[in-house]
Amino acid sequence: MKTIWFDQLEYVAIGATALYYKIKNELIGFKCIIPTRWRCDLECMKAAEREYANLVEVAKRTKMTPRPYELAKVFHPEFERWTYGVIMEHIDGSRVDNDRKHIYIVKRALKRFGIEHTDLHRGNILITRHNGKKRYRVIDFTSVDLDE
Repeated sequence: MKTIWFDQLEYVAIGATALYYKIKNELIGFKCIIPTRWRCDLECMKAAEREYANLVEVAKRTKMTPRPYELAKVFHPEFERWTYGVIMEHIDGSRVDNDRKHIYIVKRALKRFGIEHTDLHRGNILITRHNGKKRYRVIDFTSVDLDE
């Protein structure tokens, strides 16, 4: 497992169970599981492993997800302990607006690949531009069901 030093990270966002950082001077990010009083180190590591496994499988099926690189750990000074996460492609995009059509379009596209994102909301969809065309990018694959 790779070790990341906290001073390499730039804070980007926080979710319900994780913090997301961009690794300075690189086009990769790090999603770090937030340790809590109830979530021990082993649970943090297992959550990171589950996220990584989901990302790997979804990346095999579609180009709509950040490609994972590897599992990693960081000593987080705020938590005063090691925590675990996934190093992945950093997506520089804007969040979708409140129009539910974005969620419908993405859900339908994921379904074609046998993927059901069980926590799909506007905060988990980014819009990027590729060759001048709008492109949806889905993030946060902790909650996903994969058809066989």
